[in-house]
Amino acid sequence: MDEFSGNPWRANPDQSGSSDPFKNNTKEIAEPKTAKSYFDLAKKAEENRRFQEAADLARKAVELDPAFLDAWFTMGCNLIDLKQYDEGIRAFLKTIELEKDADFYKPHSYYNIGLCYYNLYKYDEALPYFESSVQIKPDYVPALNYIGLIYYVKKDYAGAMSYLNKCIQYDPQYVYAHYNLGRCYYYQYEDDKALESFTKAQQSKPDHVDSNYYAGLIYLNKKLYPTALGYLEKAHSLDPQYTPPVYNLGILYYEQKQYAKAMEYFQKTMSVDPKHADAANYIGLVYHDQKMWTQAVEAYQRTLAIDPEYKYALYNLGLIYYEQKDYQAAVKFYEQCLQSDPEYVSCHYNLGLAYHWLDQRQAALNHFEEACRLKKNHFNAHYYRGLLYNIMGFHDKTMQVVAELKTLDYPTAKDLYKEITGKELTDGDVPPVTPLQKGTSGPPSQRGH
Repeated sequence: MDEFSGNPWRANPDQSGSSDPFKNNTKEIAEPKTAKSYFDLAKKAEENRRFQEAADLARKAVELDPAFLDAWFTMGCNLIDLKQYDEGIRAFLKTIELEKDADFYKPHSYYNIGLCYYNLYKYDEALPYFESSVQIKPDYVPALNYIGLIYYVKKDYAGAMSYLNKCIQYDPQYVYAHYNLGRCYYYQYEDDKALESFTKAQQSKPDHVDSNYYAGLIYLNKKLYPTALGYLEKAHSLDPQYTPPVYNLGILYYEQKQYAKAMEYFQKTMSVDPKHADAANYIGLVYHDQKMWTQAVEAYQRTLAIDPEYKYALYNLGLIYYEQKDYQAAVKFYEQCLQSDPEYVSCHYNLGLAYHWLDQRQAALNHFEEACRLKKNHFNAHYYRGLLYNIMGFHDKTMQVVAELKTLDYPTAKDLYKEITGKELTDGDVPPVTPLQKGTSGPPSQRGH
């Protein structure tokens, strides 16, 4: 959305870097015959947002006069609006080439080239052009903002914040810098500082959609639902086609178990963006929580039709089949889930439980051990790991697990010890044990969002 001032820089109608002798001639030209007349018509088309017409007319101007500086620059600006970035870059490079002894267009040409590369997601190519514009014009706030944005994209938040703070020093009301600074704080989990920046962005521009959205997101994370609701609804009202506020309104109601309202917003999200896999998965969760298994499965399958590797839908399908005691089907979906994310701890644990019920002990043990490797304090996985060691006759390893659990979660250590010995665990040494039959299965890890 509105993360920056992403429009190309244009000269005002009364400004020009050209030495064209007809510069002040404003007479209407019916049939253009000169480069200047084509340029004048290009500017009129540009003012009326007829960007293709403006670009074409400016192109005719430079065909007649290859050194027509204003026309090259104007053509580049309109090509940006047409998202024809490669040709736009060539036009601005020509502007820089022609403007040898002046800096009227030069900083803006560098900025616009950076903007083209940024919009092409070529951040490394964009950066030196934004830096060049700032070297000529140190207080060039939009260029500073974009340099900050590139560092933000690279997750170099300290670098990003240094440039964004420069923006604010030069222009304390620059909404985009406050907003982007807020995002830097947000993704460093400094919610209070993020909220302060988003609030300043709203003070500069009350109808700034994303600042309202992120403020709502922070209050949602804090579980302050009424405040979150106000910000998210405002963001939604400002731009009904922008899906993040709608989607998070669904989450807000889902977390409060207001399933009808949650479903309304998730379906509204899907109506705007039919490929919104997260919303499709949450529709499944709404049905899942209400044990409407058939509808939940259909929703998760719809999610996978959007994204076949969407791990949470695969995980949740596994959970449904596990809850229905169809362990073979559960294994199938958990295994697919781990192909998408081999380090999904809860999936390893749940897959271990499914294999445990299928009496595939080594497979179950492998996944419980992997869950413990990935999350050393996963005491439920340790419990089943110890239980399986005991069933398989590895009594020393069983006692080692009991000892580990005593430091991680003493109640679970007591439960495991009592399950395998029938006795209460004391603070003394753990005595030898005799193997018992497989214990009851505990709950699987919860649904994936």
